[in-house]
Amino acid sequence: MDRIFLFITCIGLAALSVFFWLQNGQLQEDIDEVKSLHDIAITSTLLTETTEFTFMKISNEYVYLMDQKGKALAKATAMKVSKSARWKALYKWRYNFHFGFYVKQGWQWCIKVDQAKGEVTLNAPLVTQLNTSDASPKLMEILNGGVRKTQLAADKWIQLHANKAIKKTADVYLQNATVQSSVQKSLATFFQDILNDAHPDANPVRKVVVNSVAHSQCDDG
Repeated sequence: MDRIFLFITCIGLAALSVFFWLQNGQLQEDIDEVKSLHDIAITSTLLTETTEFTFMKISNEYVYLMDQKGKALAKATAMKVSKSARWKALYKWRYNFHFGFYVKQGWQWCIKVDQAKGEVTLNAPLVTQLNTSDASPKLMEILNGGVRKTQLAADKWIQLHANKAIKKTADVYLQNATVQSSVQKSLATFFQDILNDAHPDANPVRKVVVNSVAHSQCDDG
């Protein structure tokens, strides 16, 4: 009888051990699930649907005194202008530069997350000037005019000159370290705010590092 009792007790303890083992296993799964819920999880869906990010706007005003002879006007514009003609006039225009990122279709953001540091790293395109509008030079005063053909050639010449001027200005801004740094930091802050707002229950994104590159290829390893 004692043997039977001991045997039953052993069976009972074994079953109880299995029960607690199963319970502990489920508890560990629950803990892992809770941990994973708080992990920073990012998809590039939002990024792939975006084509432009503008983070800096700078307005420049130009004043230009044009003084061109007929020969120069004809050469620059490919229009028929009398060689003896001369056009001298004052022009003025304002242009708004928009600096940010243009995202090509299929761009690889190569998002990486460091859960321990709460840090997100991604590849962004190079900072560029996004406003593609032509300049709009306005005639302020004619100092030496001419016939209709001369005026038309002058209009075309000043338009070409104004577009070159804004292109040159944009290049100067793009080479400026402050412009580059400010635009990249703005993108990093934007992503950080968006990610934290989208996942309020997850671990906070403490930092976003933006690598601005001409070509992006993710390291699958």
